[in-house]
Formats: sequence, C-alpha cells, structure tokens
Amino acid sequence: MAEVLNLYFSSIGERLASELPSFSIEPESYIEPTETIFSMKAPTVNVDCKLLLKRNERKAMGPDNSSRKFLKMAANIVAPSLTQIITKSISTGLFPTECKLTRETAIFKKGKRDDPNNLRPIPLIPTVAEFLEINYIRPALRIFYC
Repeated sequence: MAEVLNLYFSSIGERLASELPSFSIEPESYIEPTETIFSMKAPTVNVDCKLLLKRNERKAMGPDNSSRKFLKMAANIVAPSLTQIITKSISTGLFPTECKLTRETAIFKKGKRDDPNNLRPIPLIPTVAEFLEINYIRPALRIFYC
C-alpha cells in the first residue's frame, strides 16, 4: 500500500501539469518595474527565544524527531544556535540539506480506504525548516500579496 501511495502522490504534479494548455508567453512579460524594496527582518536570539516559547507543543514531530515540547523547554539554550542557522541561511541563500527532507503521511478523507484519491497527503517538515518558514519567510513574502 505504501508503494501505491508513494507512486500516486509523487506523480500528481506531473499529471496536473500535462493537463495545462501550453503558452508562448514568457513569464517575465508579466513583471513590471516597481519601487518596492524587499527586505527581511534580521533574526535575534531574544526574538527567536520568544517565538520558540509560543510554539504549539502538541503538534507532531517532523522527520528530525525534534520534540516541540523539548524545544520549548530548552528555548534559552536552543535559540542562539537556531538564530545562527537562520541568519546564515538568509545571508547565504542556502539551507541545510537535512532540514529540507520531509516525511509524508496520508490522512483518510472519505470513500474507499484503498483508493489514493480518498487520502490527503500531510507533509511533516523538520522543526527548523518550519520555524524559519513561519516566522521569517511567510512574513517577508507578504509584501508580494498586498
């Protein structure tokens, strides 16, 4: 069953893309000059510690097996290293490979349980990646959605 689900969910993107009509318009033609400046707030140990303390400790662990409860309890100890990783990632544009790996789990929606169409894939991402995305990437990208 795991192989069937893996094959099904890993091929969804290609299948949907093949159903899209082709266009001869270059994506760059939609871009207009702007005076808007893109910037990201620099991480600080104090802010990251506060953000760690606010995390929901009841959510599932990611593939890195980092307990949210442990991270919350050890926020003062973990925050300096986490801030250093995030700062380095933002300044270099690179992110540790280990933090990019996700684990997928399938949640049953309705209908026949053996039909992959009736399952919803739920990605479990590493704690550091989720922390970076929620607290730094999403807020920075909001400028594009205003």
